[in-house]
Amino acid sequence: MTIRNGNEPRGAAKAGADDKHVTEPIPVARASRSRRAGRRDPAPAQVTLVVPPPARPQGASVRVPPPNANASVPASEKPLRPEPRGSPPEAVAPAPARKAPADRESPARASVGRYHILDKLGSGGMGVVYSAYDPELHRRVAIKLLHPDANTVVRADGSSRLLREAQAMARLSHPNVVSVYDAGTFAGRVFIAMELVEGLSLRHWLQAEHRTWREVMELFRQAGQGLAAAHAAGLVHRDFKPANVIVNRDGRAQVMDFGLARTTTDLEAAEAGRPTTPSLLPITQDDLLESPLTEAGRVMGTPAYMPPEQQHEDGRTDARGDQFSFCASLYEALYGQLPFEGKRSAEYLSEARTGRVRPPPRGSRVPSSLFRALARGLSPSPEARYASMAVLLEALGGDPSVDWQRRGAVAAAALLLASAVGVTWWVGNHRRTPCRDAEARLAGVWDGQRKVDVQQAFTATGKPHAPTAFTRVTATLDGFAREWTGMHRETCEAARVRGHQSDEVLSLRMACLERRRSALGAMTGVLVQTDAESLDSALDAAQRLPPVSGCADVEALRRGLPESSEQREQLEALRARVDRATALVEAGRYTQAQEELKVALEQSRTPDSRPVLAEALELEGRLGLVMGDEARARAALRESLLTAQALRHDQLAARAAARLVTTVSSERTLEEWSVAQARSAIERAGGAPELEALLQMSLGRNDFLRGQYAQAAEAFARSATLREKDLGAEHLLTVESLRNQAAALSRTPDTERAADLLRRVLETTERVMGPDHPQTAMAANAVGYHLVSSRRFEEGMPYLLRAIALEEQALGADSATLSYPLNNLADALESLDRYAEARPLRERALALDLKAHGPAHPETAADLTALGDLALREGRPRDAMDFARRAVDAYEAFQKDHPDVAAPLTTLGQALLARGQAREAHAALERALHLRTLHPGPGADLAKTRFALARALPSKDAARARALATQSLAFYASDAATFSAEADRIREWLQGRRR
Repeated sequence: MTIRNGNEPRGAAKAGADDKHVTEPIPVARASRSRRAGRRDPAPAQVTLVVPPPARPQGASVRVPPPNANASVPASEKPLRPEPRGSPPEAVAPAPARKAPADRESPARASVGRYHILDKLGSGGMGVVYSAYDPELHRRVAIKLLHPDANTVVRADGSSRLLREAQAMARLSHPNVVSVYDAGTFAGRVFIAMELVEGLSLRHWLQAEHRTWREVMELFRQAGQGLAAAHAAGLVHRDFKPANVIVNRDGRAQVMDFGLARTTTDLEAAEAGRPTTPSLLPITQDDLLESPLTEAGRVMGTPAYMPPEQQHEDGRTDARGDQFSFCASLYEALYGQLPFEGKRSAEYLSEARTGRVRPPPRGSRVPSSLFRALARGLSPSPEARYASMAVLLEALGGDPSVDWQRRGAVAAAALLLASAVGVTWWVGNHRRTPCRDAEARLAGVWDGQRKVDVQQAFTATGKPHAPTAFTRVTATLDGFAREWTGMHRETCEAARVRGHQSDEVLSLRMACLERRRSALGAMTGVLVQTDAESLDSALDAAQRLPPVSGCADVEALRRGLPESSEQREQLEALRARVDRATALVEAGRYTQAQEELKVALEQSRTPDSRPVLAEALELEGRLGLVMGDEARARAALRESLLTAQALRHDQLAARAAARLVTTVSSERTLEEWSVAQARSAIERAGGAPELEALLQMSLGRNDFLRGQYAQAAEAFARSATLREKDLGAEHLLTVESLRNQAAALSRTPDTERAADLLRRVLETTERVMGPDHPQTAMAANAVGYHLVSSRRFEEGMPYLLRAIALEEQALGADSATLSYPLNNLADALESLDRYAEARPLRERALALDLKAHGPAHPETAADLTALGDLALREGRPRDAMDFARRAVDAYEAFQKDHPDVAAPLTTLGQALLARGQAREAHAALERALHLRTLHPGPGADLAKTRFALARALPSKDAARARALATQSLAFYASDAATFSAEADRIREWLQGRRR
């Protein structure tokens, strides 16, 4: 019999895994005994994977739906006095060592946690930095391994402050902050896994050649934005200096080394009088401009940039302390000297406490307004500084020389020709106009009236969960709109200051924002036409809008389609059509999507329209996967891949290649080629997490189809990890990956972990989607499956009945994925000896899967196996033989020696034994035992096959027969409460053989 959990990879026509930009489901076939916890989602957003049978009586089968090699991070550097401008820059890091470093900083082994150490990059006061490889996410990272005495402040619970704060940094994502990926402990030392960035420290960048004050300001503005983002996240750096900022190859500044960061929670503890960090030692050394202040090896700050309040007993400082350090660093960069007098540390720090900022050197071309802003930021009292980094940056943001030039030009023109004043006014304001109307540009796209229209459409469906769905969709789109207007305004304002943002960058970012606006408009246009069928996929579709944050990634934008502004204008109408087709696919309205896409494909097959053609073909491939037409999907995705490669659009090529993997799973050579294409494109696209997650979903689906469930679970787990970090724990794509992971795990002995994951999926889905949503039905089916598999039949059946009712209500009585809860409910009924009630459920499930997949598919094979088991229980061995042989043929047609063919082979052997055909049974059961030994699964399945084979062996093999029966008995006896009947039967058989 078959238990279906509905947590499995879906068949070709079902919704499946996807990336956050679009929603076609990658078809994931369910592999024999596994069933997915749900349904075919109208919006291909959720794929669920087939899951295995845990230990079942009578061997019931089960279903559950289911870098850059030269990159470097600057080593921590000692805080130094300003060096002569002409001094040669130091190397950012020592040349990569070919063998493990021999000094005390080397890790004891060639790995730190899961990270494989490659080379030593540098060392400093707090620790040593290595380049390393992350085998789980397949990328190079930088590992900072702190000195044993640098862990600082271990609380009563044993946690290190630095570890906690590194973990807090991992939640911060900003283009001007070096990303922290992970943090933990290794051999008693804290390690931090960070983004591996290729470039120079800001200190070395300043020394490399003469920099104009405008160039200096541009880099510091970026670093200031990174600090502001950290402050907004509740983090304080506490050791900001030029050595802790890296300038990457594209000229972007990124703040790094938050090793001294303190969370606002710690600051609040300090305010409340609770102990936080240890007191600083009295400052007596003379070389503290060269070295960090320390106590017992603990780095507490760099005197040259340290705010006065950080020198107090408790070392307490907040975001205004970072503001002081920022201003001290910028002052030094602009004027070539430190902001206070004093050659010795004590003298220097004393001057800082008085607030006597040194005047600029004679002949300085830096505007006096910048000096005034810096002087306020260098005030000894935190209260006298700016309210925040954002306010400080605003004060530093103007270019006074440009303002004076403009004023002079206007005055001169007024004296010569009045009309010139009008021209000058227009030139000066033309660039400002777009910055003021960001919200206005969303009129008709997502505004008050649009919300009313969407709400009316949702209400008209009459669904009980429509109000909840509208609230959640509105919250998602409101957030998208806020991000869009904020970035639009930021992009405009960045262009207002000469040199702050080039025309090229402005053009790239604005084009990206316009595309995001188009996508939002297409989505809301589809949502106002929401009907009862598409309501259930509305939130998932809204969550799949391409992220606005991508428009800040200039490097990625440069890797995009190479188009001129004129070309973009010409393609605007075509792109809008593709955006609408995408929104329709995500909403599950495939027929309309096909019509829209057909026109886009026809109109884009011209030489000038190839950029849109590549996008339309990729969508055509996704639609083919949704509709179950793999031949169509393969052709479209292959052409999209080749077209995107020709245009050097690596992100699009990566998506096409990752999806292409799912269409060639039965052809290993083609699969290897498409995987290699995807990995290459993902690397060229900068290793975007959503692309790697999509590839992992495809790889997991293929492993699942081949019965390689442990490998599939690992791939789905990698996808879940990437999506949770990128999208959040409650994003539906994260839930999808977890569901598929549980499906695969359920086909392995690790069923308890699968159960934990499924409970998490149910709780999250119900919280996000509501109690009556069809996706909640999928999760309920999964829970019902596990209750049934634990022999808690009466407890599990209500979950399964709820799943069936919800799916029928949402998708109709012919929904293919109804086979999951139908089979699971049938299994519960069979276990209660209610065979007459179970048979119609099994037959209905088989009819649905035959219609969806045809006779040669693992789903159909699993249904036939279940019917064979039922016939055997009912005393109909001839029917059982027929069903089992059909199941074997279905598996064999899909894949030779599929692991799940062991189930119908066992049923066939048992039926032949019942008819007295032991010789024929022997052959089938030997093969079943071989497969179940080769591919371990639930112990009950193996025990079932062993005992059947024991009974089929000839008398000359009596010793082996007793050994097999004894092995089966040992399993059943280990869980007597569950398998007492099976154990008693074997004992009786063994006694009979002794006589």
